[in-house]
Amino acid sequence: MSLKRASEHDKRGLIAESYHIEKLDDDGARAIFMDWAMMDAGDDPIASMKELWEAYGISQPDHPMSILLRQGIDNYKAHKNLGRRRRSR
Repeated sequence: MSLKRASEHDKRGLIAESYHIEKLDDDGARAIFMDWAMMDAGDDPIASMKELWEAYGISQPDHPMSILLRQGIDNYKAHKNLGRRRRSR
């Protein structure tokens, strides 16, 4: 995954910049993430989170922003699977 492609999902560079902030805590990461989600996530925020995870999160999995991206992706998958189970009953 190229950083150029990631920048298509992070037009203002908020997610990318978060990886350069020293001592970013969970609250700071959440604030940045919410700003990104409201303005830059686009029509498919899950696809955007996946692209950003591949660009930044894989190499820094313990970073607060990586954790948020991973949680967002995982929560979506869990919710999607729950919906499938309900429909199959």
